[in-house]
Amino acid sequence: MSVPKHAAAGAISAGIVAGALARGSETYGAWPWLAAAAAAPVTVATWDLREHLKDPCQALIWGSLPVLLWHQTEEWVLPGGFLPWFNLTVWKSGRAEYPVTPQIALRINVLAGWGVTLLAAATVRRFPAIAAGVLANHAGNALLHGGQALVQRRYNPGLLSGVLAMGPLGAAGTAVIVLRGRSPRPLTAAGGAVGGLGAVAAFATFRRRARS
Repeated sequence: MSVPKHAAAGAISAGIVAGALARGSETYGAWPWLAAAAAAPVTVATWDLREHLKDPCQALIWGSLPVLLWHQTEEWVLPGGFLPWFNLTVWKSGRAEYPVTPQIALRINVLAGWGVTLLAAATVRRFPAIAAGVLANHAGNALLHGGQALVQRRYNPGLLSGVLAMGPLGAAGTAVIVLRGRSPRPLTAAGGAVGGLGAVAAFATFRRRARS
């Protein structure tokens, strides 16, 4: 069973990359291609990992990794177009690469996105507050996409994965980790609050940069 499953994941990854190349997608860096290539295999690997996880908090935070990769794939690769949409449409900056630059996007998506998610997954049994923060941030991200879709009355890059997967997982996952995590609930809830406020703070920072 594992061979066809992993072969299918590889075929999906190849199809995504080929489709993006055919469209001439501008990804503003190499990391989105890595996200797109990894999304399907990481989904399969996470599914296989579930049998070895000891509690639902672990399953939720590990499950958020493939969701993040699919979201980044939709935003940046296929169909892509997140950076110019965010800068030109949301902030009306007149520049496709400002106030969010490709360098800032790299730090947000790779260092904060992948890095903190892996840290949270590795420490969720001892320090569930980090995982609560990650998942709350995901919920805030989905809220941004959904809110802008309502305001603009149209699709935006990342909307589908955000609203259908990232938002529900983020909101429900934060609640479960706060209620069932091994740390005191107020501490874990504080971690979730920091994650949610982090999304708000980033939004406010970009707003100031756009107006400068």
